[in-house]
Amino acid sequence: MLKQSDYTYTPRFCEENIWKLIESAQQRKDIIPRHVIFIINHHASVAIYHQKIHPPHEPTIWDYHVILHAEVDKQPVILDFDSHCQFPCPINEYFALSFPVWDQLYERYRPYLRCVDASDYYKRFYSDRSHMRGIVPNEAFPAYPYIQPQQRQSVLTLSQLLDVSNEPTQIMSPQSALHEWFKC
Repeated sequence: MLKQSDYTYTPRFCEENIWKLIESAQQRKDIIPRHVIFIINHHASVAIYHQKIHPPHEPTIWDYHVILHAEVDKQPVILDFDSHCQFPCPINEYFALSFPVWDQLYERYRPYLRCVDASDYYKRFYSDRSHMRGIVPNEAFPAYPYIQPQQRQSVLTLSQLLDVSNEPTQIMSPQSALHEWFKC
């Protein structure tokens, strides 16, 4: 049985929380990471329901959010540290609860998904945390050192992954992603 409390978590550092989750999964073997999902849009204001900082029926507006698509007991699931949804949550349930009214949202709040292979993300991701300097106090930063890429010749930075016009991978609506990427 997976418990959120067994994993490294720092509020407001979702991209690092997911990286640390992948790192833990390599040692524990109870999670098979498949894809890191960046929830983004052109306006840096995505609406996601069932986030812990608001009641489940109210949207949370994030500048971006990062979750993990994985397999647990051979089932496709989503792991989101900031969600009211179970941890892990069956993928269809997570999408239904987190993106219930996508087509009814103002365009500026519509979330789009960018899917990155989890092992590629683990090997190539780098963040110097500069995007959070001046936003949160120093004591709110993760206690562990910066995440350094294993493959320095082809680094994936947070700004690259958040740039909707950048093409490391395709972006699509949650409903399209369910059908095209996850075959649900």
